Amino acid sequence: MEEKVLQAQGLKPEPVVRPMTEQTLRTDGCEEVNRMLHSIATEVADVPAVGSDKKLPPSYQSDSGEASPSKSPVSPGLAVRSQTETRLQWRNKMDNSLRRLMLNMELDGDERLRDFAHQARCNHLDKIFDWYTTHGGKEVRKEAQRATAPAFVRYNQDGPVMPGSLRVPKTPKLDKQKAPAKKDVALPGLSRGVSSPALVAAGTLNVESPANSPCPSPKAKAAR
Repeated sequence: MEEKVLQAQGLKPEPVVRPMTEQTLRTDGCEEVNRMLHSIATEVADVPAVGSDKKLPPSYQSDSGEASPSKSPVSPGLAVRSQTETRLQWRNKMDNSLRRLMLNMELDGDERLRDFAHQARCNHLDKIFDWYTTHGGKEVRKEAQRATAPAFVRYNQDGPVMPGSLRVPKTPKLDKQKAPAKKDVALPGLSRGVSSPALVAAGTLNVESPANSPCPSPKAKAAR
């Protein structure tokens, strides 16, 4: 019945699917594999002899990573072009994605959206702008950084040590002739106070001796 309906509509009948059994899985494709194996077995092996000085066959030379002397050295222009090829491909894909996103701006102008059309266009345009400002300038920044930034790190030996660096900062060396003596070096906050002789004499007069003290000593109390 289904075949008659398909024929009436001008459609081809669906191909008969082979049952997924163990026998069909094991026999499917075996003839092709056998044919390839027989063709490989009849081919002559082109293997270089052990210890011979003959050149390798062309098949081995193409697979080897050694550069042949006949090849000319790569010019700097070609090397730079090969490095920028990936960036150019990425930029083309970026432009293609931007064009596809801009198609939604035309679709948002449908009359059936009515008052929501203006809001949808503005929201979609904001999203495109945020996306392009985040991802659109990546390759441009990389190219500018490679053009200006050096390929190595430099630092000034006399400059301050950066955080996390294992470099020991240099200590200022004092001149032996201008360096003051140890006894003349005055540390801030640890200087000795200087009192006049009059104040020292007045302090000693005010201190009473144990004999003139009105309070008797413990030995005097025991003698009484």
